[in-house]
Amino acid sequence: MPAPKATPKPPVSLGPKPTGRVCQWCYTGIPAHRMAFRSGPYPFGRCTFYAWLRDTRLTGLHNAGTWDNFARGRGFRVGSTPAPNSTVVFEANVQGAGHLGHVGHVERVLGNGWFLLSEMNFTWNGGGNSIVSYRFAHAGPGVSFIYR
Repeated sequence: MPAPKATPKPPVSLGPKPTGRVCQWCYTGIPAHRMAFRSGPYPFGRCTFYAWLRDTRLTGLHNAGTWDNFARGRGFRVGSTPAPNSTVVFEANVQGAGHLGHVGHVERVLGNGWFLLSEMNFTWNGGGNSIVSYRFAHAGPGVSFIYR
């Protein structure tokens, strides 16, 4: 399967940097939206599919919570500081991730370790399978970033 030619941009405006409260479960003001089916190396509708769609270099990395280790082994830069357009990796049971972990795409860095991410298959803020949603998260234990 050929990879998409360009990284898709969110179909909604991210708007200005949030000026209200930023916290783990605060609403971002960005509505969730359903994505039309696309094929890829990961099951459509899952977090791994969406993270791959935003950075198509990331194939064959297994379960979401171990992507950082596999990426590091393949020579990708991995660290603990959020950066725009990086892939965030949540280890198992960290910040709402399930037992296999979770991955998403860093849309914006907000400061003091906080960042805005987009993700798929995270059932909060209207999200779920094949639905892209947005939330705030914080860098810390069990959270890493795969840089472009």
